[in-house]
Amino acid sequence: MNSQEPRPQTGGARRSRARGVEAIVDLLRRDPVWSDRIVHWHHLPPRPGRTRPWPQGLAAELVATLRARGIEEPWEHQTEA
Repeated sequence: MNSQEPRPQTGGARRSRARGVEAIVDLLRRDPVWSDRIVHWHHLPPRPGRTRPWPQGLAAELVATLRARGIEEPWEHQTEA
């Protein structure tokens, strides 16, 4: 794409991540090039996120900073990493 070509439109308003994923899936389903290559579609319903307490030994200053930014606890998968 050169500077003379129009840039693709993004739709203006910021979309949530979930809507972005849904739009991509919808595009893949409607595109004959891709839809013929995907042999199975499986939908998982949304589920609530799971958090865990901050790991032991994490710097108290870091925990305080994250809490000040509205992050009370990390997601479960973050504590397992």
